[in-house]
Amino acid sequence: MPAAGPPGRPWGWHRLADEWAGRVVADAGVRPGDLVLDIGAGEGALTAHLIRAGARVIAVELHPARVARLRDRFAGLPATQAAGLPATQAAGLPATQAAGLTGPNAGLTGPNAGLAGPNAGLAGPNAGLTVVHADAATLRRPRRPFRVVASPPYGISASLLSLLLAPSSRLIAADLVLQRAVVRKYARGDAPGARRWARTFTATAGLALPRGAFRPAPHVDSAVLVIRRR
Repeated sequence: MPAAGPPGRPWGWHRLADEWAGRVVADAGVRPGDLVLDIGAGEGALTAHLIRAGARVIAVELHPARVARLRDRFAGLPATQAAGLPATQAAGLPATQAAGLTGPNAGLTGPNAGLAGPNAGLAGPNAGLTVVHADAATLRRPRRPFRVVASPPYGISASLLSLLLAPSSRLIAADLVLQRAVVRKYARGDAPGARRWARTFTATAGLALPRGAFRPAPHVDSAVLVIRRR
């Protein structure tokens, strides 16, 4: 993979196959209207299945080319309307654009706005999408209850989980594709801060993904970490 990411951080990206993305979303039990963050969305493998499930998705991606690809791929879908994120962040969009997407999606409003173009019929009931060009490592959480279904960069697993499991978090559920060793650690309760967050959340090992579920195949095994609010 290209090594031209932010200073000191290579991009290192492994595309999740559509079949496996569909299985991850199906296992997550996403319902129409759920607010779901797809962190490290890439080119939309999980995003597409979340939209079909009727979720209101905030797709977070740092790589500029993949951000552009996401916006092009899902052009014409209704915006998620900043979805309860802090006003100063407004889903990662400039303040004047907080009500919707930029570029090809500008001007779309409301979760039930009509679809247009090649994406007509793609979205389930109440679905919406906001693409956020942001670093997942510095993401601010929504102020309303939210879910996460994502395949984030493995290098930010610890910091991301610390953010999601913080006492002030409104997280209700997360299904995260992570390195299998990390998933087992959290499922055993051996992870940092477990005594604190285990009072509020459960963490179990879910679907195991073979290395062939990604292109190019990573050098480590992967699995889904399933987090649920008690």
